[in-house]
Amino acid sequence: MEEPACSPVHYKRSMSSAELEFEDFLREEDELQKQRHKDFQKPKNPIQPLDYKYKLDCTLPEYSPRFINVPTIIVLVGLPARGKTYMAKKLGRYLNWISIQTKVFNVGEYRRKVVGTDKLHDFFRVDNEQAQAIRRQCALTCLEDVSKWLSEGGQAA
Repeated sequence: MEEPACSPVHYKRSMSSAELEFEDFLREEDELQKQRHKDFQKPKNPIQPLDYKYKLDCTLPEYSPRFINVPTIIVLVGLPARGKTYMAKKLGRYLNWISIQTKVFNVGEYRRKVVGTDKLHDFFRVDNEQAQAIRRQCALTCLEDVSKWLSEGGQAA
C-alpha cells in the first residue's frame, strides 16, 4: 500500500556539527533574553524621596525654567485657514502647562474689533491703501500689547 504524495513523510537524520552549534547558540540567546527581561523588570536604583525635591520645587510660582530665553516671541504666518490660530492656542496652552507664562496675541482679532467681521476679499488686496493702513495699525497695536505684556513679566508671546 502506497502513501499519498501529499502526506508528510518524517525522516530521522543526524544533525551536523554546524547545526548542533547553531542549536546551542539559539538556546544560549534564549536564556540571555530571559535574563535581560528579568533584569529589566527589577528596578536597579529605586527613587528616593529626596529625588522628588526638584519636581516639587518646579511647581512654585517663582520657578522659571532654564530652557527658554526670556522674553520669547513666536510668530506664525501663512495662508488663511491653515491652522495658525489653532496651533498658536495649542502651543500657548502647552507652554503655560509647563510653567512658562505665555499669552497668545492674534492680529486678526484686533482687525475684527476695528472693521468688523463682514469684510470682503477686497479688504485684503495689496492695492487697497486704506485697508492696508488699517491692517498695519492693527499689527502695530498688537505688537505694542505684546511688548507691554512681556515687560510686565510675561515669558513668551
